[in-house]
Amino acid sequence: MEAIQIKLTGEIAKYYDVYYRVNSQQFGWMGWAKNGQSSGTSGFGFQLEAIQVKLVKKGGKAPGTTNDAFRDGLKKYVDKRGKGLIKGSKQKIYHIPGSQYYNKTTSPIRMFKTEVEAYKAGFRPAK
Repeated sequence: MEAIQIKLTGEIAKYYDVYYRVNSQQFGWMGWAKNGQSSGTSGFGFQLEAIQVKLVKKGGKAPGTTNDAFRDGLKKYVDKRGKGLIKGSKQKIYHIPGSQYYNKTTSPIRMFKTEVEAYKAGFRPAK
């Protein structure tokens, strides 16, 4: 199993939001998803190693960051000409557009179109 979705039903759904996050084999703890959103990965084949679930009063704050709750490994990152935008560094780490070190990776040794392509080439995701 790579990803989960959890949704409350019945009376409890009127009063609470359900937040949940997963620990993915390669990414570690991911961001919090809520009320039926996907949490985990798709396309990588990474297993879930743990799940956390918290009920929060309707409209309350998330228990933590909601960034990167789900990663679609087959999502294409390409420019207008169809060239890959994922940067592979000398350290065999890949960086997706918008990530913390993407703009600091100025001399990539390889470019990729999807995260799965980078992973299969022996590169690991940036932490």
